[in-house]
Amino acid sequence: MDKPQSKKGPKNIEEKTRLKRELMIEGSLKGLKILLNTQKLKSWTRFLLLLVAISWGATFFIVQDAIENTPIYTFLFWRFGIAFLVLGSIFYKKLIHIDKQTLIAGGVLGFFMFLGYAFQTFALLYTYSSTVGFLTGLNVIMVPFILFVLFHKRASIFSIFGAILATIGLYFLSFDSKVGFGIGEIYSLVCAFMFALHIVYTDKFSKNYDILSLVVIQFFTVAWLSFCFALFFKDEMIPTFDKALIKALVITILFATIFAFWVQTAMQNLPSNKNCYHFHNRTR
Repeated sequence: MDKPQSKKGPKNIEEKTRLKRELMIEGSLKGLKILLNTQKLKSWTRFLLLLVAISWGATFFIVQDAIENTPIYTFLFWRFGIAFLVLGSIFYKKLIHIDKQTLIAGGVLGFFMFLGYAFQTFALLYTYSSTVGFLTGLNVIMVPFILFVLFHKRASIFSIFGAILATIGLYFLSFDSKVGFGIGEIYSLVCAFMFALHIVYTDKFSKNYDILSLVVIQFFTVAWLSFCFALFFKDEMIPTFDKALIKALVITILFATIFAFWVQTAMQNLPSNKNCYHFHNRTR
């Protein structure tokens, strides 16, 4: 005797259709939630990096006033030394377990940071702060080319176009009779190159090492190198803490050092880190 064939009734078909529709709606809602969270993260990333750029740009005139009566290496020593002590005292338990590889990575970043700030601060002695800011900002153009030379990553057409525009700007800057192209401008270009290296290697190291540890080690490295160079050039290590110096130290330590470098290192560890160095014109 033949078995009766099972037939799908209208209710079974409607039930399956309803389930498919619910699954599609649920999947769409999850996808929309992920998209919104991603967009929110990108918005916060851009906002924080914008604050960093503003804090760096606002310190040029402040630092220029401070170094009129304070030796450059002495100023850098106090700035980064205090920043190191502040972060180190807060997160000392975490820093106890730093390994050798993290120390080396942070030391390399600190070395580039020290050279960048040293050349930038010396440049402020010889040329306008606006000129130093413009030339320092060229590190953004240098980054993709350094990536190509060191890691064989090709520069995009936008980077090449940006380099052309920057070259045109340098041309007008160089042949401006009021500005010229002297030792201050040369120091600024060296500074830009060092900061470009710092961005490239921050992007490399931040993916493999603890972010906070990298930041603290960088501050210690800059403070230590500044101390050594200050002793070598016989600079006065205890400056006159006048109003201009205190103002510069407070603003640069809190906003342009601790906050800025924590944001930079953390943001470059995110998937949207391609936006990071576009905001980092190093106008510090």
